[in-house]
Amino acid sequence: MKFRKKHIILSLILIILSLRCEKEQKDQKVINSKDYSEVSEVDLANKNIEIEEYQNIMYSALENPALTNSYDLLLSGYKLENFPDMIHESYSEFFLDKDNNFIIPSEEKINSFLSDDIGTEYENLIGIGAAKVRKEQSKDRKYRNKELDESANEFIKSIEERIKIINETKNYYKKKEYKKDNFAKGKSLYEKYLKNYKELQKNYEKFYWLWKKERYIITKNTISVLKYKADRILTYNILKISLLCEMFSDKFYGSKLYIDTSKPFVIEENDKEKYVNELKSIQKTFDNIISDMKKIDSSQMSQENISSEDFKNLLQKVDEISKHTKSIIEKIETGKNEEVNEMISEYVRKVESLDLGILIK
Repeated sequence: MKFRKKHIILSLILIILSLRCEKEQKDQKVINSKDYSEVSEVDLANKNIEIEEYQNIMYSALENPALTNSYDLLLSGYKLENFPDMIHESYSEFFLDKDNNFIIPSEEKINSFLSDDIGTEYENLIGIGAAKVRKEQSKDRKYRNKELDESANEFIKSIEERIKIINETKNYYKKKEYKKDNFAKGKSLYEKYLKNYKELQKNYEKFYWLWKKERYIITKNTISVLKYKADRILTYNILKISLLCEMFSDKFYGSKLYIDTSKPFVIEENDKEKYVNELKSIQKTFDNIISDMKKIDSSQMSQENISSEDFKNLLQKVDEISKHTKSIIEKIETGKNEEVNEMISEYVRKVESLDLGILIK
């Protein structure tokens, strides 16, 4: 009887392990994408954009470049202070369980919360960008990217609401009101916090992609202009490299504030074949531009005031990036996603080391 019982348990364990292996194999299924010879290059020209939208974006950027810079400042400040989201991590530590449900904090946790500078640095850092945005938006402008402007305002409102809720929560616990109402207001503040947390994520996402759309349109326009300037061939190619690096970043991790290297990479788009094919199109374009850049002679470098040493270092770095992105694509394509997030993190470091801004004049 004991032998039979053990046999049944062993059989169940084997079935579970088998199902788990099948699931892992399914999760890591090879993606049937096209060969590099079959994919087309990325079109780096502005197409399928309404004239009015194009004018409002381009002329607005030319009319008030400080506004464009203020959006960059707002996003960089938000990303820096949310790397990862330290406010949510701190708030969770004091008031939430693993499922984001409210838990009554101990006196020790309340004292820790009150001594924590949660919200202070956040308010200072994000406040600079928000104030700059409002100042520039208030100026008279003939052309406006209304959708981006409105999205920025909604994003800022969500940030300010978050700070307000944190400060209100601090005052509530500082005045020990929880001893009078048995944490009733504490629960209410938690509900406000959680609602704001979701709204902030949604508004950030919307603002980020509208900001990114504007960046793409402006960069592509500059590329189109440089294409016909014989004295800017090198700058033209460097700017294309810069744009393709952005495209890789958007495909690899998009609007995420940080890359969790402890977890395997997951393709968030439904059409996995299309996703990999798009990566291959970026890669193919990237490699072809590198090939064109290797044909540029020293006279062109001199004409554009770029030293041969700087150019040599640039080519070496972009070559390394190309090999790295190709390896990432291969891993994703074959379903070997365990190390991909770490590889993407390394890609970010490689791109940051390029420092293309110095070379693009």
